[in-house]
Amino acid sequence: MSLIDDLFPGIQLETKGYPEIEAAIKTQTEQAQLVHHAPWVLKLIQ
Repeated sequence: MSLIDDLFPGIQLETKGYPEIEAAIKTQTEQAQLVHHAPWVLKLIQ
């Protein structure tokens, strides 16, 4: 988030979670025998 910090110094962004979507992604990756990799999940949600 350094770009955000550079553009908006002093502003704190709250971290948003999507537990239902993350659980569904985890279920599907396990069924497909894929690795549940946190950065990859973040990109899917973005």
